[in-house]
Amino acid sequence: LGWDSSQEIFYVKSVQNKETPLSRQAGVTHSAFMYLGIFRVFPLQIVGILEINKKGFGSGITDVLMHHGVLAVSHSNKKVKMYSIEHIVQRVCVYLKS
Repeated sequence: LGWDSSQEIFYVKSVQNKETPLSRQAGVTHSAFMYLGIFRVFPLQIVGILEINKKGFGSGITDVLMHHGVLAVSHSNKKVKMYSIEHIVQRVCVYLKS
């Protein structure tokens, strides 16, 4: 659970979905590393669900966090890539429609 007060949003991260050596050996691949549910606080509403995966954010992802409208993706090679949340939400997020 994370809070971005500058954007008045909060997000919920799923557990990390890491590939095990056994699943790799069996040829089972997981495209999603984790999911982020992004919510606007006032009024409470879901903004979208974002899939964090290798295809969109690169391999070796170790963690993800949001702060001041920026999505920071940490990688195992000690690099951190930063993305605009606004840009991602407008173009990539899966929206829930009621």
